[in-house]
Amino acid sequence: IAGHGWRTTPLLVRQLASKDARVRLTALHVLSKVGDPAATAAVAERLGDADGAVARKAAFTLGQIGGGAALAALVAALGVGDTGLGDAVATALARFGASASGPLIDALGSPDAAVRGNAAESLALIGDPAGAAQLAATLDDPDPTVRFAALFALGELPGETAGNAIAGAVESDDARVRALATRLRADRAGGAPRG
Repeated sequence: IAGHGWRTTPLLVRQLASKDARVRLTALHVLSKVGDPAATAAVAERLGDADGAVARKAAFTLGQIGGGAALAALVAALGVGDTGLGDAVATALARFGASASGPLIDALGSPDAAVRGNAAESLALIGDPAGAAQLAATLDDPDPTVRFAALFALGELPGETAGNAIAGAVESDDARVRALATRLRADRAGGAPRG
């Protein structure tokens, strides 16, 4: 079916409404191969699917399709669902590279801690130093999980801003952040230079 390209999109989109999760999963799999942007809205709806495998495959498919609408749908799903969906969304966002950095940096300001944490994780996967200053500011987040995710992301970024934030976090009151910052600083001192 995928070999027929975009001509198959209407049929596949109809199958996304099936009551059978296996049919929805298969349709998403094929749509990920076809990559037709016309399917973006229908695929984005499946991010909220009751079946976790279908929701994760929808995230993957949006990453394969690409484009502004897919990016917006994935950013909107940052705090939705379980950890598995969050990981799938972060991985899909990484496919957008630096073009996802701006929306993800904005998401670090969300009132929802899950959104902030998943945004930091996504920025880590992208590795774009443009997010370093906002991630550094996120080290003061009230949520310890978000602080940890922001520090981990800084560890994946090159440059002086990330390095200085890591060095400052060595003095954190949060024991987990302090331990990770100590390890990251040692890695930077002894490993290959970043940036």
